Amino acid sequence: MILSDLKIYLRDNGRASLPAMARHFEADAEVLRGMLDVWVRKGTVRLCPPDGHCDGCTACHTRCDAVYEWAAAQPAGHG
Repeated sequence: MILSDLKIYLRDNGRASLPAMARHFEADAEVLRGMLDVWVRKGTVRLCPPDGHCDGCTACHTRCDAVYEWAAAQPAGHG
């Protein structure tokens, strides 16, 4: 997996939790977090506070993990 795969996934899905992306890409969450940090620094992706629930995996017992959201401006004709 490369950065562009992660970018495409978030662009297409709008937002996703770190555990959901780790499952999708079959990758370590901390590796993904490092990759996502690149996009966060560029302003393409935004780290959002969890909204009290995850996307239904029931894997987190005490808290929800990071939620990332596509933040780049949509090109004309999209969105």
